[in-house]
Amino acid sequence: MSRAFLGLGSNLGDRLASLRSACGQIDSLEGTHVVRASSIYETEPFGIKEQPDFLNAVIEIDTSMAAADLHRGLKGIERDAGRIQRQKWGPREIDIDILYFGLQKIHTEALTIPHPGNEQRRFILEPLAELSPEFVDPESGLTVSIMLERCSDHCSVRKYSSEELIMGEES
Repeated sequence: MSRAFLGLGSNLGDRLASLRSACGQIDSLEGTHVVRASSIYETEPFGIKEQPDFLNAVIEIDTSMAAADLHRGLKGIERDAGRIQRQKWGPREIDIDILYFGLQKIHTEALTIPHPGNEQRRFILEPLAELSPEFVDPESGLTVSIMLERCSDHCSVRKYSSEELIMGEES
């Protein structure tokens, strides 16, 4: 089993429902289990500012899938949710990125892990620091908490909800 961190984001339609649905579908992938999820954060768009704010979260999973197979499964979940490729950093129904896959470094045409730009994106680092502040990025050798302290991204990231993303585990 490999431990991975996934970033989820949505800024079109029912954003919270999209995150919850994606989390449930990820948990349903063969050999994959969602271990825990961060709080949900409402974030200012990164890159293209003229679009609705995002809801973002990070989930931690255990998976027996290879990284490339997991990536294909996640892209299928995005397609099933109606995601359309519009423009880089543009609006989306759901976005699911593999942020880290254990300590692996993967650089292929289809997949780069760690996800490029992790350390420059506050909307990734805030929820990731909530889950695993001492996780060490295999590229930089820095912990998530240090990357967050050094992050030059000043986009607004505010806690939207501590509501549990993982279905069936509400108190």
